[in-house]
Amino acid sequence: MKYLLLLLLVAVLWWFLRRSSRSVPERADVRPQVVEDIRRCDHCGVHFPVSDGEEVAGRYYCCSEHRRAAGQ
Repeated sequence: MKYLLLLLLVAVLWWFLRRSSRSVPERADVRPQVVEDIRRCDHCGVHFPVSDGEEVAGRYYCCSEHRRAAGQ
């Protein structure tokens, strides 16, 4: 009788472990992250992605107002 209970316990553990491993969702649409350069505004010092700012004569600004304020 104790072997039957041991066998039943092993079967339940095997079933539980197998079921829990299936519940992990597969990540099918994993996209690589795009890394973008970060610059520092020459007027205020805020760091921003290059695509969000403006570059004039090798100097980077976080917005057009700061570019105008710097006289560019």
